[in-house]
Amino acid sequence: MSGIKLVPLSETWLPEVMAIEAEAFGEDAWSQDSFRQGIEQSIGHYVAAVQGDELLGYMGFSCIFEDIELLTVAVAKAARRSGVGRQMMAYLLDYAKRHNVERILLEVRASNNAAMGLYEAFGFEKIGVRKGYYRKPKEDALLYEWTGESRNAGHSSI
Repeated sequence: MSGIKLVPLSETWLPEVMAIEAEAFGEDAWSQDSFRQGIEQSIGHYVAAVQGDELLGYMGFSCIFEDIELLTVAVAKAARRSGVGRQMMAYLLDYAKRHNVERILLEVRASNNAAMGLYEAFGFEKIGVRKGYYRKPKEDALLYEWTGESRNAGHSSI
């Protein structure tokens, strides 16, 4: 997909965010208030992937000192496998490099092979499991970490 821009996520996108959120996460979806609070917090960084006036995906992360925690990322079903997720991950790693971040942490459903493949392509490594972390449906979360040592993994091909 060409013409994709990454812009700050604003409250005006929340109806579209909520539609993608429900599509991607079902009953485990965040609430609109959770997104609103995240956008308003100074440690939160929320990014929208847009093409024209269409929201294709979004990502939210917090940066505290030398660590980033990827809080949420989703791509609209119609835009999956089109490079939107890769573009958002490239943005995240570029942000990490510019801000001297030492590591990025995230959780992913144990059944989400597409997301795990994306994270691993960018140098993330599985470091643990949170048993029964997700509730609807009940499922383990796999913990992934990216460190400055994996800084160039997968990133040079973008």
